[in-house]
Amino acid sequence: MFMLEIVGLIGIGRLGWHLGTSTAWSLSLSALFVALSSAVWALFRTPGFVPGGGKPTIAVPGLVRVVIEIGFYAIATVGLWISGWHIAAIVYGAGVVLVAWALRDRLAGLLANRPPEASAS
Repeated sequence: MFMLEIVGLIGIGRLGWHLGTSTAWSLSLSALFVALSSAVWALFRTPGFVPGGGKPTIAVPGLVRVVIEIGFYAIATVGLWISGWHIAAIVYGAGVVLVAWALRDRLAGLLANRPPEASAS
């Protein structure tokens, strides 16, 4: 998942770069998009699903977290596609689907608002 997040930030940055009309505007949009998406990703967490077992800064239901993750990955895929990195967008989208399938117990736990320990049983 970590690699998907890193590539996602690249895709979101590429989207910002592509939308800019000058180098300065492209750089500004890229930085803004990456900063905003990183902040949303880090701040809005579901209790029991925080890396390291800590408490979320802003607790949200599992469904909200799933929507945030789907939105992040979708925007990243679109960013890769729009910036001309078509093969990367396809591979990334397929990777997101494969990892979601592999971690389907986590997804089910989020949707049911069950911590990972409870979803494993």
